[in-house]
Amino acid sequence: MAIENNGIVASNNLKDIEYICYDFNIPIITAPILLAFAFELKIYSKCQVNQIWKNILNNTYQKLPKQTFDEYYEELFQKDCKILLKDYDLERNMKLTNINDNKFKDKNFSN
Repeated sequence: MAIENNGIVASNNLKDIEYICYDFNIPIITAPILLAFAFELKIYSKCQVNQIWKNILNNTYQKLPKQTFDEYYEELFQKDCKILLKDYDLERNMKLTNINDNKFKDKNFSN
């Protein structure tokens, strides 16, 4: 679908999708990138994002690229955006879909 609709692939399992996405120049979004944009758009505070990050590491089999969100944000976020998102304007598209409204802030996603 992403190929046919000039879409984006959401996955944290890069080794399974990256060759197809790179071959067809399809942007990839991961949980760390989404969390970073949620922080930048003030959907979540840095403290909330760090708690979500910690919960992911402690309560799931999910692997994250760094031990803390702060480390990821400072060291890898910009690089991930260039390599994985390519020219996709995620911030613009998030604003267009009203993802920054209060219905998301009311949810307790950090537990």
